[in-house]
Amino acid sequence: MDDNKDKIEALRIIYNEEDIPISHKMLEDLQTNLLKANGMYKPSYIWQNYKVVKADNSIVPLESKNELEALTNLIQIARYVYGKSKTLTSLFRGWRRGFNLYITPQHRSLDEDQIKLMEVIAEYIVQNGAVEQTDIFNGLGSTYAIGLVQTFGKENVNTELTKLAGFVLRDYTSKVA
Repeated sequence: MDDNKDKIEALRIIYNEEDIPISHKMLEDLQTNLLKANGMYKPSYIWQNYKVVKADNSIVPLESKNELEALTNLIQIARYVYGKSKTLTSLFRGWRRGFNLYITPQHRSLDEDQIKLMEVIAEYIVQNGAVEQTDIFNGLGSTYAIGLVQTFGKENVNTELTKLAGFVLRDYTSKVA
């Protein structure tokens, strides 16, 4: 990871602590590069090996299928490796805190159905990284993509998805002091 912190966009963003949500494409690129280096470097395998090597409470085990398969585990691994987080914890453990901040009236006014829509999309982002409207259409289906357009207007959807990703992809569980 140190050798590629300036070459791979996701690593650069994490290493430099840039305020840019890491996209699904960036995470796929990172995963591709890891697997090229060693076919065993799947996020869940790396995570498990840290758990064995560290043998302390700084590594929180992945429990659910969503946690095991989350592409965003790569974000957390990089944060841990670069010392940006003191524990290795899945984003599934703290994303609701960011989501609750996102839906506060100070940030936007959403009705109950819109909040439910955005909650499903937020969980999708926590699994896959920051996304755009086409990713929502392809990953969750047209109902969610149409709901986004109806809620925010076609021209604002990608901006709103970026804002949402900024809230839910933050590490709320283990910041280094």
